[in-house]
Amino acid sequence: MNIHITKPALQWFKEELDLKGEGEFVRFFARYGGCGSIQSGFSLGISQEAPRSSGRRKK
Repeated sequence: MNIHITKPALQWFKEELDLKGEGEFVRFFARYGGCGSIQSGFSLGISQEAPRSSGRRKK
């Protein structure tokens, strides 16, 4: 899966998560609960944390 972020969205993330520059990470994940509009009972979670793994499969 690829996620493409527009320049205005990037600016929003920088301001809201107080991102300073390169080497910082934003994690997107599915949360149980909340009021997501796509799947009832789930919502999008966002946090600022380094990845434990890249999520890429080895070939």
